Amino acid sequence: MPKVPEDIQLFDEVARVLRETGGSYAVAARALRVERPMLWRFMQSKRAIPRTRARLSQALVEYKNATKEPVAPQSETIPDPAPAFVDELTKVRAMCQSVVTLIDLFMLSSAVKRSVTASPDEPKPRHS
Repeated sequence: MPKVPEDIQLFDEVARVLRETGGSYAVAARALRVERPMLWRFMQSKRAIPRTRARLSQALVEYKNATKEPVAPQSETIPDPAPAFVDELTKVRAMCQSVVTLIDLFMLSSAVKRSVTASPDEPKPRHS
């Protein structure tokens, strides 16, 4: 096997992706679109043959480009979506309030029925 020097810079970049993905080699390999065993071997040895080094470097570039946050232009203002939903939210709120009222009435009627059936004032029926 050829002697390959350690690539600390590449190791640090791959380790950063590994940390960002929660430390899971499987998740990091999926994010980088590389094979998990290749990623694991590189992280254990900090060494990669030229083909593997090129693949990891390309994967890191693609990962960085894919995870960049889109930047909204400064001149444009983002419209507030809330006014479009005010009517719908008002209707949903009214419906929820109606449901709560029905639940309260049901609980009240159940409590009244229980108190009427358990009334101590009623005489017990006599058996003859």
